[in-house]
Amino acid sequence: MRQVAEQVAEGLGAFSGYVGIDLVVSTAANDRTTAHAIEINPRLTTSYVGLRRLARFNIMQVMFNVLGGKPTGPLEYSPGEIVFLPDGTFPIESES
Repeated sequence: MRQVAEQVAEGLGAFSGYVGIDLVVSTAANDRTTAHAIEINPRLTTSYVGLRRLARFNIMQVMFNVLGGKPTGPLEYSPGEIVFLPDGTFPIESES
């Protein structure tokens, strides 16, 4: 999946900022997973909410650092996944 997103980003040429790439992912009977890009959004998308929830750093600050030529520091995420409900919300697990 990441490879498809990277190929799309490379095909866009030079850009800065946040780009949302919507993928359709499927797994065949032989357990081979394929991904196809179906839409490119030049803005923050719902996935940012999930990424922000798992990020152990400030994603926006990293973007500003990259634009300013400053170091980003470690880009670490908490393990897990975010599942969005049909209404666009996601359950928030209590912090331990």
